[in-house]
Amino acid sequence: MPEVPPSETQRRFALIVLVVLHAVGLVGLNVERFQGDFLQLVWINLLFVFSIVMSLHTRWNLDYLFFVGSVFLWGMATEIIGVKTGLLFGHYHYTPLLGQQVGGVPLIIGLNWVVVTYCAGNVARRLDPSPVLRIGFGALLMVLMDALIEPFAVRYGLWVWAGGHPPLHNYIGWLAVGAVAQYAYHRWASSGNNPVAAAAFLILLLFFAGDRLAVLFVH
Repeated sequence: MPEVPPSETQRRFALIVLVVLHAVGLVGLNVERFQGDFLQLVWINLLFVFSIVMSLHTRWNLDYLFFVGSVFLWGMATEIIGVKTGLLFGHYHYTPLLGQQVGGVPLIIGLNWVVVTYCAGNVARRLDPSPVLRIGFGALLMVLMDALIEPFAVRYGLWVWAGGHPPLHNYIGWLAVGAVAQYAYHRWASSGNNPVAAAAFLILLLFFAGDRLAVLFVH
């Protein structure tokens, strides 16, 4: 199937929506009066991010759909193993804030694995190293994202760690699970392009970093 790139208007609109969603969310979560309401919307925001980013992939074919489905199932499976056994990531459990769950894991978490894998892979491929380095660098970017997500999630009670914070082997687990997900991206989804994926990855990093700075300097 030939590539069908989105128009410049679509690209700009998508970026504006992503920036506005996260800017408003950052303010709302850090204003005590609105925090409870905004926490109820976190899973909806994640769904919007997934929908916006993934819809702008330029080559929709069976390989792309296989990537989305396989990484969703891979993410869900590893998370279910994680919450049931403590293997891979450590002992933790999800709260009801992220919506419908299967096996103790919110379905939105599976979609989040897809979009983080996709955006990190898109950044890694731009460096154009060897395939092995792309996979490794993409997995490291995913670990970086998780390192910023964890304080956010703990602060707002999206999930709870047995020791109050993630253990070191959580990040080792993310690196291993992320490497498999990155292989799937570079094997089945990297033939297409996406004009907003790299920017979306940066927006997410800035959002979680901004919330961390708010904790240190505002509260």
